[in-house]
Amino acid sequence: AIEFYPQGTDILWLVPDSKKVAKVGIAAKTDTYKVFTNFAEKRIGANFEKKIISRQAAPIPLFKPDVKVQKENIYLVGDAATTVKATTLGGINQSIIGAKALADSIINKKN
Repeated sequence: AIEFYPQGTDILWLVPDSKKVAKVGIAAKTDTYKVFTNFAEKRIGANFEKKIISRQAAPIPLFKPDVKVQKENIYLVGDAATTVKATTLGGINQSIIGAKALADSIINKKN
């Protein structure tokens, strides 16, 4: 079962891939290594470092209402437009909706 732990402004999760492998992740604005280490030690154990198969990291966009999403024939959608789902920090659905709205606007020559 997926485990999801919102903690203040941080979000932590564990998603099993199999009985022996899981994806463990965090979304934190500051002290990311410390937040991850504390979570992994509590959830996986003190020797969690030896169990890591791979690491991945990427920035997660934060919504900025003043981001300019159009200038002449240049448009931003999805992460570039900072459209995110506030509850999970996801944004695939928001990106698809934005892309469809942009396509409709271009096809029908409207803003």
